Amino acid sequence: MRLRSKLVLAMLLVAAAPTVIGGTQAVLLSRQALEERIREMLEKTSQAQAEIIGNIVNHQRQTLTLAAANLSATTEDREQIAEQLRGIYMLSDNYNAVGLFDSSGRQLGPLIFNNERRAAPAVFRFHEQVAGSDLEHFRQVAIRLARQCNRTGSGELYWSPRRAAASLPLVLPLHASQARLCLVVELSLAEIQKRVEHLHVGRRGFVMVVDDRGRLVAHPDRRQARSRRDLSHLSLLKGHLGTTSPAVGSFVIAGYGTMLGAFSPVPHSPWAVVVAQPVEEALQPVRQLGWRLGGWLVLSLLVAVLTGMVLARRITRPIQSLVREAKEIGRGNLAARIHYTGSDEIGNLGSSFNSMGEQLQRQRAQIESQTEEIRRWNLELQRRVEERTRELRQTQEQLVQAQKMAAAGELGAGLAHEVNNPLLGVLGCAQLLLMRHPPGDPDHQMLADIEQQAQRIRLLISRLLEASQGGGRGRGRLYIGKLLEKVLDEHAPELQRHSVAVELQLADDLPPLLGRSVDLERAIGELIDNACQALASGGRLRLSATGQEGKVVTLVVEDDGPGIAPENLDRIFEPFFTTRHHQRSQGLGLADVYRVISDHDGKIEVQSEPGRFTRFIIRLPAARRETHLR
Repeated sequence: MRLRSKLVLAMLLVAAAPTVIGGTQAVLLSRQALEERIREMLEKTSQAQAEIIGNIVNHQRQTLTLAAANLSATTEDREQIAEQLRGIYMLSDNYNAVGLFDSSGRQLGPLIFNNERRAAPAVFRFHEQVAGSDLEHFRQVAIRLARQCNRTGSGELYWSPRRAAASLPLVLPLHASQARLCLVVELSLAEIQKRVEHLHVGRRGFVMVVDDRGRLVAHPDRRQARSRRDLSHLSLLKGHLGTTSPAVGSFVIAGYGTMLGAFSPVPHSPWAVVVAQPVEEALQPVRQLGWRLGGWLVLSLLVAVLTGMVLARRITRPIQSLVREAKEIGRGNLAARIHYTGSDEIGNLGSSFNSMGEQLQRQRAQIESQTEEIRRWNLELQRRVEERTRELRQTQEQLVQAQKMAAAGELGAGLAHEVNNPLLGVLGCAQLLLMRHPPGDPDHQMLADIEQQAQRIRLLISRLLEASQGGGRGRGRLYIGKLLEKVLDEHAPELQRHSVAVELQLADDLPPLLGRSVDLERAIGELIDNACQALASGGRLRLSATGQEGKVVTLVVEDDGPGIAPENLDRIFEPFFTTRHHQRSQGLGLADVYRVISDHDGKIEVQSEPGRFTRFIIRLPAARRETHLR
């Protein structure tokens, strides 16, 4: 060989060597960085999808828990139970069927579902139709779960051939009921199945959901999901099923080949999300880089030594920059960018890396935003449910009390009409006999007792008649301060006899109110009498009044007596209810107080702690405008 040829060959070798070495190093490092980045991307994607699926299932469970807490299971009326179950059924389009069962498996009320054989109501049109065989399967599952119902849980997942997604039976015990009742709901996983079908990882990658035994829950291929294919033999799943630790690695799956995948458990669920992508597709950019570097090598062999050296130098520097920035991205710094603006293959690869980093940043921000939005909506839903529940409970209590007072009124009116006339005859005869049998006569005391008891019956009938007629007539402008002082003066002997110390606190510039002074004096006096009876051995009575002109006047009557038992708090305003049977109490005093306050468009509530205090809070509309407390 000629020296020229040797020199040319040597120069070519010198020119080609840096290209070969630099290209090989770049390919290896790029493959490593890309594989690490893809593993991290798959892991983050699987964690994000697991979080979303967990939020979906957890949201359904929380919604059912709140609905079950508000379910009234004390009625035997099937229509009422059906109405309540329909309300729960309409909470989500993902509920296929809803039923109520007792601990023996007995069904209470009908099953609520969208019957495919009958025209369903318009509000059911978004629910999946249920066939007869599917309904019977749900009933058998519900009976089995109800017999084992001691806490909130779920049954075995199943997939009907007629449905597009699997179904999960959920069971919730009703702790508020005396009997052991359970709410059983068939939850459709159509939302999860659709999500899995629409998520794509590259061109041939996919997302699937498996249970703690490695069987498919959701898969883009519905045939595989419906057959509940067992994937527990996959190396990625071994040792991780049923745990809370994520995993990333490669595995071989029949029909797909070697895959890169990530395993992430679904929070608060025995399921896990697997995100997989074929290795061949995942590392395609590295192979493309290798082919391009080979082309550069062939080209460098055709140019001069100097040109080859320059080209080698230009290739080595950007590759090194590419490796550094790829490692930064691999460490989690998604803001890292490759600052190489060349138009060659390395520049294209750098642009691809930059685009991938920007896309990952956007996806991370989107996932965080969606997660935060879901959390806010969950909090808002919880707040609204609690607020509506509280308003419903207050309205129900007011309605029950109004019904009780109305019943007492009807009883008083009828009793007054039927008893008053004969009673007047008895009282008149007793008084005439007393005139014929003066004191000292052997029959005088017996006749006096008859007259006294007849007068007592007459007073009772009079109070019942007042309760039936209500108030509202003869109202005038009143000042609560003067009213309180007058009532305290009238009850001063009784307060002194029971050694009761009185504290009166009146706010400055108390607004007036419209009402009947006689009724309000009687109501406040009744509260003071109750306090005196509670403070039989002495104590302290506090009266305070505050108000805002044109809005409301608040009166508080509080004593430090023995208090009221918690089980009696809801009944103290009922007519004829009393705990002082030995004192011949009629049980109409607090009922009369409630009626007087209600007739004045006001509201009264009681607070008590046994052994510490009893507090009555009265709120009445202030003058200047009509204000009715609701």
